Amino acid sequence: MVELENVHYSTYRRILFLMLGASLSFSKIILGMNVSISDAIILLVLLYLLSQHRLFFIKVELLMLYVIIYKLAVSLFIIPNILNVNSISASSIIKLVIVFLYFFISICFEKGEILLVLKGFIYFNVIIGIIGILITFLNLESVFPFLIGSERYIGLMNDPNYYSLIQVLSLAIVSSQSHEFWHSRILIFVLIVSALLSGSKTSLLVLLIFLIFALIKYSIDLIKSRKFLHLITFLLIIVSSSSVMILAQDFFINIINKIASMSFSLSRILTLFAGNALNSGGSDRLTVWLKALSVINKTYGFGIGFADYTEVTNSLSGFGIVAHNTYLQLIAEWGIIFGGIFILLCLIVMLKNLCGKRYLGFTIGLCLAIFYIYFFDLSLNNSKPFWFFLGLAFSLDVRNHDGIRKNLN
Repeated sequence: MVELENVHYSTYRRILFLMLGASLSFSKIILGMNVSISDAIILLVLLYLLSQHRLFFIKVELLMLYVIIYKLAVSLFIIPNILNVNSISASSIIKLVIVFLYFFISICFEKGEILLVLKGFIYFNVIIGIIGILITFLNLESVFPFLIGSERYIGLMNDPNYYSLIQVLSLAIVSSQSHEFWHSRILIFVLIVSALLSGSKTSLLVLLIFLIFALIKYSIDLIKSRKFLHLITFLLIIVSSSSVMILAQDFFINIINKIASMSFSLSRILTLFAGNALNSGGSDRLTVWLKALSVINKTYGFGIGFADYTEVTNSLSGFGIVAHNTYLQLIAEWGIIFGGIFILLCLIVMLKNLCGKRYLGFTIGLCLAIFYIYFFDLSLNNSKPFWFFLGLAFSLDVRNHDGIRKNLN
């Protein structure tokens, strides 16, 4: 009887973590905040961890406590004297508490649970990607309007760029953990196409960087294994392919244009190669980046505390909008000191995981690297997937260090 109960318990546990992974790919804006099904599931995971006495504390979480205290002090004593805005926004506090909760909980995950979450995340995104491909090439946009935003495929996310980020993350996971997934090459193809369907120029840029990285890594592996004949053959294929594309560039350009004409999203991506890529195809990044710099300057580098960022930019320039750059928005909200420390810690934990000997650590580090590239284009400081993956990175980094984690129970 006990054994049967353990089987049922294990089944429920698997379903719980698979659902958590799948739900990270859902996000909609309700009452000015990103709401996700994962918010409910993460609370169930918290109850599970409490029941297993598996909540842990690591020293980096002290930084989060200091950030809350610092932002509260800035809101009470500095912002009222320099800005004519509500210095404490309830939504800002709620957003910060929620993402810190994702970070705090994901730190406590074990390897098997992490793999379950990743599998739920991957297979759900592949299904959403296949639906997007069918919608685009069969012209079914009118049948599924809730999956389309401004003529671009957004899946179950609230923004096409955010959707492309989720798909590229999935691609990185499948590529680095191919042994964990069936038919990984098919999954990779679906994820690449579905990411491009978002019309995100950043996704194309990241895919190109990903391709270059993969080619370099493959070459290094051939050198290490002393397969010099394979290496020469590989380099000849690369050189000959590049030569053919250059010599027949008009032919390939015509093919690309025909493919792009099938979808607004695909045609938008091509503006990446235009001279004004930052402001073309609906983007206006330079303007909002300058607004972020003006916020930092206006607050003398102290940050805006718990004031609402869009309210602050509206007060300063008459137009409230996020920074579309996580680095700038973090510094504008947390201040130069805490924003800078946090960004530095994030880079350090990414490098530790990438350079470690664990495949899973490398995968999570690669996901963080993708987040950091998207940071230049999106404001992801309140992104639940980012804080979740960041928690996993810190968890894997300190897993074998005694004295760093303390059981809260």
